[in-house]
Amino acid sequence: MLKLIRDEKNFRSFWLGQVVSQVGDRIHSLALLWIVYKWTGSGLAVGGVLIAATLPGVLIGPVAGSCADRWNRRQVMIWSDVVRAVIGGWLAWRAWAGVLTLPELLIATAFMSIASAFFNPAAMAILPNIVSPELLTNANALSQLSASASGVLGPIVGSALIAVIGVPLAFLANSVSFLFSAACEYRITLTAAAGGACRGMLQDIQEGWKAMIAEPLIARTIVTILVVNFFFSAIPVMVPVLAEGIFKTGAAGLGVLMSSFALGMLLGAAGLSAMHAALRRGVLIIGGLAALGMAFLFMSMILSMPVTIMGLVMAGLALSAVNITLISLYQEILPDRVRGRVFGFLTAISLSTQPIAYGVMGALVDILTPRVVFLFSGIIIVICSLNLIRCRELRSL
Repeated sequence: MLKLIRDEKNFRSFWLGQVVSQVGDRIHSLALLWIVYKWTGSGLAVGGVLIAATLPGVLIGPVAGSCADRWNRRQVMIWSDVVRAVIGGWLAWRAWAGVLTLPELLIATAFMSIASAFFNPAAMAILPNIVSPELLTNANALSQLSASASGVLGPIVGSALIAVIGVPLAFLANSVSFLFSAACEYRITLTAAAGGACRGMLQDIQEGWKAMIAEPLIARTIVTILVVNFFFSAIPVMVPVLAEGIFKTGAAGLGVLMSSFALGMLLGAAGLSAMHAALRRGVLIIGGLAALGMAFLFMSMILSMPVTIMGLVMAGLALSAVNITLISLYQEILPDRVRGRVFGFLTAISLSTQPIAYGVMGALVDILTPRVVFLFSGIIIVICSLNLIRCRELRSL
């Protein structure tokens, strides 16, 4: 992997920008969840801000994916980062002045979601344009590795910033990180424009949809991904509730729990990058989902900080294996001319249940015990993994 960073200039610029912006994004996420729960003391309110962070991106996803194919993908990434930097700076200013309100926070979060909806399919679609096919899985694993490392570091740094200086600096750190990321993306050079002239926007979207459902592997796994994402949404809702409402560990505890999940993602990415050639990809996907469900069941057994930390590490490790393997497979089988549109659809579809899930899980956490929510979610995820055994496209991989 070090050779990939050293020898591939375009990937090095892409990767470095992502490392820094992902740390900033994790700091921002912690500050967001912390301030909302401190203001309201409600899991439902946390679910509400998470809805604002996902629903706009779901709605705009197919259009954003089309833009990733119509326009230069590098430019789409740069402008998305600039927009997010401006929003982060505005939040920092309002929080520093002591006048930031919950409605303003929700609106800013929604605009962040829209900007991210443009960035994500462009970033996933551009990777095969800047690395060779034989390096694609390693590049995805390295990207996931850095994202997970930032997930470990970001919440810890964010909790320290909040404890010592306060929320405004956490928002400002995210703004600066996006500006750095945009500068790194500016250094990427493409031999040909990644993206180009297409037909009308509606025709582009229709073509992307047809390309997605025509691919058997995607068509046969998309429903399972939807269901798993719905019940996985219990984690981001419950983490601040557990840290502050049950374990009474404050911002430091919230940072530790968020970092625990990211640590699992880090371990999964590191392991996969070292041994992916020796493992069948179908086994990784099916087994990873089963392990994710078992992690939820483990956390439901004993509601304590140590058990939750171990369970979140297990969940992150399992999810990392599934995500890296699926993304690499999709990048390999999708033609370049429709890759952005299909990833736009996949992102929108995979996230489409999350706004509902955040509301449902937020309400359930307020009504039931977190242990019950973990138990039920784990059972459903395990059933989903068993259902994928019937998918011959996965069994043959």
